[in-house]
Amino acid sequence: MSQSNTVVVNPPYPNINGVKNTVALKIVQMLNNGIRYFGSPGASLTHHANNPDYDSAFKHKVVRVGLEGERSTSSLLQQWIQDKPNAVLIDSVHIRGMGKEEIDPESGMIEGGDTDHVLIIGNHVFLIDTKRWKERRKYSINDKGQILRSDRIFPGGRVRAAQARALWKKYLHPSAKVSSIICINADKTFVKMDTNWKKQPYRLYTVDKLPDYLNYRYQQLDEINKTHINSTLVSQIAVCCIKPFDPYSRVFDMNSLNKFR
Repeated sequence: MSQSNTVVVNPPYPNINGVKNTVALKIVQMLNNGIRYFGSPGASLTHHANNPDYDSAFKHKVVRVGLEGERSTSSLLQQWIQDKPNAVLIDSVHIRGMGKEEIDPESGMIEGGDTDHVLIIGNHVFLIDTKRWKERRKYSINDKGQILRSDRIFPGGRVRAAQARALWKKYLHPSAKVSSIICINADKTFVKMDTNWKKQPYRLYTVDKLPDYLNYRYQQLDEINKTHINSTLVSQIAVCCIKPFDPYSRVFDMNSLNKFR
């Protein structure tokens, strides 16, 4: 993606929590070179799905469903930022304190450990979690904040979006304005937007409605947040990227090979 002449990459703040100054400056250089995407969608799930040495109690088929969901949402978000030159997308991140890693036995999504996608636009940080739940269903939220499917409690419906948002706000620079979104990436699903939906500290959308919501939020931003990149926030989130499983590392011992170069 080419960089617009109107985009300004703000220099990093001093003494960034969790980021070395040399790393922050390197990320500034990348941003100035037009890099707007970091990470790998479903990075943690690649270990559960593909790494034979990984101690996973979850069926590979279920995990692959979750991996497909995260990759699908990432592709949509990468397309969405194409005409927004100061928007930065980072996939598969984890901060300390996010809790014990668990996998939803239905969707294959990791719960409590990671944030699937983070969208940074100026000082605004959107935490987006993908849920590949059952398709052709109606989803709603009860008065306790639990997501229901066809008006019934189901595995995975007790989401932790509010806790994740609080942890990210604590970790990130005070300039960050953090929002949380849960995206149901499944065909022909419907979300009931009633009073309980409006009360939540997160927003629940189907994948087909997610771009409309993001467009609405983008239109509400002032010009500073549309034309500047907060490199401090980008660096804090980028250093939390999870490394995906590399099958070639099992075939080649790269450290040994480097000795012969």
